[in-house]
Amino acid sequence: MVIMTILWTCGHWAVCLRRCSSGRNLFFHGNDNYDQLVRIVKVLGTPELIAYMKKYNITIDERLQTLLGVHTRKSWQRFVHTEHEYLITDQALHLLESLLRIDHMERITAREALNHKYFSSIRRKMHCKSPGTVVNSVLSSPEESP
Repeated sequence: MVIMTILWTCGHWAVCLRRCSSGRNLFFHGNDNYDQLVRIVKVLGTPELIAYMKKYNITIDERLQTLLGVHTRKSWQRFVHTEHEYLITDQALHLLESLLRIDHMERITAREALNHKYFSSIRRKMHCKSPGTVVNSVLSSPEESP
């Protein structure tokens, strides 16, 4: 069940990142739950998963522990392809980093994501087109993230 929780919480953000990095595949596409967690750990790093497991007193079976191996955290720049490089800003990478955290208490919420500075230009455009809508009031909340 713990694996499903980690996968769902990371996966729920991975949906919005579909085709984001390569234009070809889901960001963390695995053949099963174990494989998907291994793929997540290969990017986010084993230390982050271990810290999460210690913090919440989580244990995993030996098979999964063997599959996970030891991985260092990868730089998001590693996933930027030349044809998409012009789309990647520091704000985009900060948003990605904030969304893809193993620890659910460190991960930003949907509201915080919508209020992230990365979406400022969209909020401005939406505000001009349809002031006062429910969506607009969520997006233009004053507490904007970096």
